[in-house]
Amino acid sequence: MGTGTLLSLRNIVKSYSGVTVLHDVSLDIEKGEVHALVGANGAGKSTLIKTISGAIRPNSGKIVIEDTEYNYMTPQLSSSLGIEIIYQEFNLVPSLSVAENIFLGNRVDDSRLVNFKVMHAKADEILKTFGLHIRPADLVKNLSVAYKQIVEIAKALACDLKLLVLDEPTAPLTNAEVQVLYKIVRELKEKGVSVIYISHRLEEVFELSDRITVLRDGYKVVTLDTAQTNRKELIGYMIDSELGEEYPKRKGTWQEEVLLEVKDLCGDGFANINFKVHKGEILGISGLVGAKRSEIVRTIFGADRLQSGEIIFEGKVVNIQTPRDAIDLGITMVPEDRKSQGVVLSLSIGWNLTMANLRRLSRGLVLDRTKEQNMMEEYKQALRIKMNHVEQPVSFLSGGNQQKVVVSKWLACEPKLIIFDEPTRGIDVGAKKEIYHLINDLADRGLGVLLISSEMDEMIGLSDRMIVLSEGKITGFLEKEEFSKQHVLDLASGDR
Repeated sequence: MGTGTLLSLRNIVKSYSGVTVLHDVSLDIEKGEVHALVGANGAGKSTLIKTISGAIRPNSGKIVIEDTEYNYMTPQLSSSLGIEIIYQEFNLVPSLSVAENIFLGNRVDDSRLVNFKVMHAKADEILKTFGLHIRPADLVKNLSVAYKQIVEIAKALACDLKLLVLDEPTAPLTNAEVQVLYKIVRELKEKGVSVIYISHRLEEVFELSDRITVLRDGYKVVTLDTAQTNRKELIGYMIDSELGEEYPKRKGTWQEEVLLEVKDLCGDGFANINFKVHKGEILGISGLVGAKRSEIVRTIFGADRLQSGEIIFEGKVVNIQTPRDAIDLGITMVPEDRKSQGVVLSLSIGWNLTMANLRRLSRGLVLDRTKEQNMMEEYKQALRIKMNHVEQPVSFLSGGNQQKVVVSKWLACEPKLIIFDEPTRGIDVGAKKEIYHLINDLADRGLGVLLISSEMDEMIGLSDRMIVLSEGKITGFLEKEEFSKQHVLDLASGDR
């Protein structure tokens, strides 16, 4: 680390409509340190970093940057002081090129007009530090999610950077790209740049950070030297309890009756897929990025086109061409990207909960408000969704509670088989445990579950059986007693 304090937050308080979300929070960020900020969804992490960026003004408290005191920041002031924040939602202009996005709002030289040759050369110099094949002239709208994340980081590097805040930066990245990000963070630290690193993936926190601050329910709980703590202790501070059994044990076992069978399934990038899901079984679908896990389940759900093969549900060959066909059969899906595919963020919690169930909640063309209210209350209580009221927009909820809304919506359809694609991505350890218990409970009730997760421990901890994919083909079927990280990775790499 460098010498001295770069940023101090002193007694920050923030309230919305009488509800306090930050309670007298104080925090110091040293020059050249990687400081992890962790806590359950709703702990106040996002509010705190928005205070630093100037996106919100605190009700009281002080912000001190290199010995200069401020009552609040503005986005322009924060940026001029060398603070850049990369949020989970990208702040890019899709129709512009990579180079134009990197230097948007900044001059590349002293010319009165934009010198595109200089802009592209400078952008290319920054992009080369990532070791990835991104060209300055590429349009952002044509990039993958992972590459868009890299462009966001490149934008920050183009400034006179003193503090970089990364909010869940690895969520859209492959393992190789995560390693590139680690390299960039370490290089920034060596140059004396401070980094605030927010992640629910605790292995990243221990890999990169020098110190860790824990927030819980808007309060600062503790700041620890990373080398002096461990995962169990950290989780205890985050959720105010011991972790206990991370992956709950199943109460029952799956049944012999086959619920879903796919035969020679072919679709977008995959071929000759064959497997069965029994009633009460959690079948894991494992593989590396690009293995076509999501494409297979999206085809089963009717979101992607089936090219050939058969889907047999409850003993009958079915023709699923749309998600509506799947829902009518009793198949639902919690998608990988909850914000663009799972919920409508601008609409109310209540609307999101009932949107897939209008037929059963209506009498003819008239919505039965009593049934609707009863269903909302049932799932609010059953999944412990933290909300002020059902008319609150979903965008106001934490990631974990947004995910609970998605799950509630599909459970209200009374499915027989439910597909979970990355069900715990971007949610905290406490909410993860609730999702784990929910998945087990569904299987114990006799539902079939198809599970996709990029977290190997999660797959091993929850699945009854597992199929492993590599480049759109099944490379292995594993029973519970055959599960091991090495075995799964060997198969996922195409090694039999």
